[in-house]
Amino acid sequence: MKGEERMKRLSKLLLALFIACSITGCSQSTEVVDATYEIYIAGYDWGCGVNKTILTLDKAVDDVDKNDFMVSETKQVTDWEDEALPVVEKNFGACC
Repeated sequence: MKGEERMKRLSKLLLALFIACSITGCSQSTEVVDATYEIYIAGYDWGCGVNKTILTLDKAVDDVDKNDFMVSETKQVTDWEDEALPVVEKNFGACC
């Protein structure tokens, strides 16, 4: 009887270990990478605008999926239509 009990415990332990390893292996890992950026501004007939952005990462990246990145721009601008001339934040949306 003791041998059967040990085998049952061992098989339950192995099954639990197998399930735990399967779940861990299937999970997606997310690694945060810090970055800095530089912008290059050019003058156009309608005014100045950013024509190039360089992103510098703090770690080497082997594989990148474009769906992992989101670029959005928020800037503070003066609302010239309001007499008080408040500075407001405008979000210019996001792109991939």
